[in-house]
Amino acid sequence: MSFFKKNRSENDLNSQKNNYDERKVMVDKSRKFSEKFADLMTQFSFLLDNSFLELQEITKHLDSTLSISEEQLASFENFKDVFVDLSNNFTKTHSSFKEIQSETNISYDILTTYQSEIKNDIEDFKSVNNDLVDISEDVIKLDEATNDSKDMIGEVLKISSQTNLLALNASIEAARAGEAG
Repeated sequence: MSFFKKNRSENDLNSQKNNYDERKVMVDKSRKFSEKFADLMTQFSFLLDNSFLELQEITKHLDSTLSISEEQLASFENFKDVFVDLSNNFTKTHSSFKEIQSETNISYDILTTYQSEIKNDIEDFKSVNNDLVDISEDVIKLDEATNDSKDMIGEVLKISSQTNLLALNASIEAARAGEAG
């Protein structure tokens, strides 16, 4: 592996790790926000339920009081209508908050899934890193074996050179001795 490819792979791994760290922080913050928001929504829903029940009780009392007088009847009718509208608005608001709570729960589930996927990605990155460490160790061993081979080839070349000198020397001596040799 060339130096540049190795550098680029390390940079890619570092970039991916940084992206992962940023996503993990974002997921943790989102999860905490979702949990807090869901808790607040539950409390608010409880308060709305109690308010709704109290408004219903008030509406019942108003209905019984309406029979007191004709004059009071008209004013209590208006008052009752206001409370009925308010109760209806609270009911709508309560139902909207229930929907928001449901959506928040869905968002929380999605974030939990993302968190699980990110954990799997981390494990994959660790595995790739371990593989890279193993490959690096193998390359070091190969480099050592190559250096050993170079040393052996050097020795063989020395021996070959000496053998060639001996052969040349023998040829010279044989030429000097001639046929009588």
